[in-house]
Amino acid sequence: MTSPAATPAGEYKDRLEWSCLCGKVQGHVRKTKPVIHHLCHCDNCTDAVRVILGSRKAFSDKEYVDQYGAVEYVCFYKKDVVVTEGLDLIDGFVVVEGSENVRNFSMCCHTPIASNVEAMPHIALYPHNFKSKEAKEILGKPSVRVMTRYAQAPPPDDTPSKLNYGRAFVFMVCRFICCSFCYRSKSQPNPIPPKEGMFRVAVNVRRKSTLGRRSSIGSAVSPRARGLV
Repeated sequence: MTSPAATPAGEYKDRLEWSCLCGKVQGHVRKTKPVIHHLCHCDNCTDAVRVILGSRKAFSDKEYVDQYGAVEYVCFYKKDVVVTEGLDLIDGFVVVEGSENVRNFSMCCHTPIASNVEAMPHIALYPHNFKSKEAKEILGKPSVRVMTRYAQAPPPDDTPSKLNYGRAFVFMVCRFICCSFCYRSKSQPNPIPPKEGMFRVAVNVRRKSTLGRRSSIGSAVSPRARGLV
């Protein structure tokens, strides 16, 4: 099943391809540099990845979470993203009650696919799902770390630059406002349309995290175990 984005945008000739681990879910983005390439240290992002990967027999989050507890994202405008195979195999959930940030994953092999907010003009994909050398070169390296107050270990002082919680919040709000007005035409269609069931909660706890210490919440429990799929 092909995503709605394939209808108006077509399959881009110059494109970067991505897929889930088993290859049943496939897609591509228009060959261009991402809008934002960043590392996020927040609990919601790391917990989401660990919930998804927790169902794998050989559980390991090192592919998606770095040694400092950050998840890497590449953000593209939704109009530039196409799901070519396996849209019906993509499900999602939210980490906390009331969140609009749907964490999409493949039901076939439990691969993290995207962080997807319907109101935002872009969708955040995981660079690990891009396999080709060309894609790695074009995507480049992260330019910024955000939510570093939640880091599991002190991040390095070299690039990417670091934003603390307050600066990151202001940065994201300002960018959201600018993108909403300036790039509204690129926000639709959503390549992974949200479904009602995607707003079910996978993790709903109150945490208090400090540098180098995280609360234990059992975040390795899979969406299937929680009745999400």
